[in-house]
Amino acid sequence: MKTNALKAIGFGLPILGLICILLFSLTAGKLPFVMQTLATFLLLSVASIIIGGFLGFLFGIPKKHSGGQNTGQQLYTSNTNLEEISDWLTKLLVGAGLAQFTELFGFLKSFAHDIANNLTAIGNEEAFIIALVLYFLIGGFLIGYLGTRILLPKVFADADNFTNSSEPRP
Repeated sequence: MKTNALKAIGFGLPILGLICILLFSLTAGKLPFVMQTLATFLLLSVASIIIGGFLGFLFGIPKKHSGGQNTGQQLYTSNTNLEEISDWLTKLLVGAGLAQFTELFGFLKSFAHDIANNLTAIGNEEAFIIALVLYFLIGGFLIGYLGTRILLPKVFADADNFTNSSEPRP
C-alpha cells in the first residue's frame, strides 16, 4: 500500500508538471521558440526535482530503534554516521533557511527574471518559472522524503539480516 502511494506520487507529480510545461511552451509560437522554452523549463524542473529529492532524502533518513521490545519490526543496528550527518545537515539547512527566509523569495524572483529575459517573450514567464521551481522542489522533496521513509528501513533491515545470517557469503 505504501509503495503504491509512493509510485503514484513519484510518477503523478512529474507527469502533471511536464504537461504544464508542454502546454506553456506551446504558447511560444514558432517551433524554435517552443523548443527553447521547453528545453529551459525541462532543465529547471529536473534540477529542482533533484535538489528537492536530495533534501527529502536528508530529512527522511530513519532513526535506528534503540532498546525496547521487538514488536515485529526489525530493530536494526546499522552504522549511525549517515544518521548523524543527516541530522547535522537538516539542522544546518533549517537554521540557514529560517535566517535567510526573507531573502529567499527575492533570490527566486531575481533568478526567474534572469531566465525569463533569455526566453522569447510569451508573457508571465517569471511567474511560471517561480511556480515551476517551487512545484518541482516540493514534489522532489515529497518523493525523496517518502521514498527514504518507506524504502530505506527495509533496505537497512535486509542488510542487517544478510550480515547477521549464518549463511556463507558469496
